[in-house]
Amino acid sequence: MSMFATISNQTFAGVPVRRCFIRGSAVDPVGADLVFEEAQSNGTWEAVDLGFNCLGSAAPRADVVLAPREVALVARIVIRTPGRFRIRVGYGAVGDTAPADTATSAAFTVR
Repeated sequence: MSMFATISNQTFAGVPVRRCFIRGSAVDPVGADLVFEEAQSNGTWEAVDLGFNCLGSAAPRADVVLAPREVALVARIVIRTPGRFRIRVGYGAVGDTAPADTATSAAFTVR
C-alpha cells in the first residue's frame, strides 16, 4: 500500500520549510523535514527507518517557503506491514538549524 503525505499551509502568510535532499541532489527532494512514526503496543511512537533522516542528519537542505493556502506533496511512502502510523513535519526554520516547530498528523491505520 502506498500513501501520499502532504503539508498544507492554512495561514495567510508564507511558512518557511526545509526540503531534505536524497544523496545531496537538488533534483531529488524528499519534501519537508519529516519523521514517519509507528504506534507501539505500549502506547509510544517509534520512528520508522525510511533510509534517510531529515530532522537529525547533516544532509543538504534547501529553504523554501510554502505560500499562503498552498498544499505540497511531502512524500510517497510504501507500507508492506499493517499498523498505526503518523507523520511529523518540521517547519518554521531556515538555514542549517533545527526546525522551530513540528506539526503532527492524525494517526492512521494500515490494514
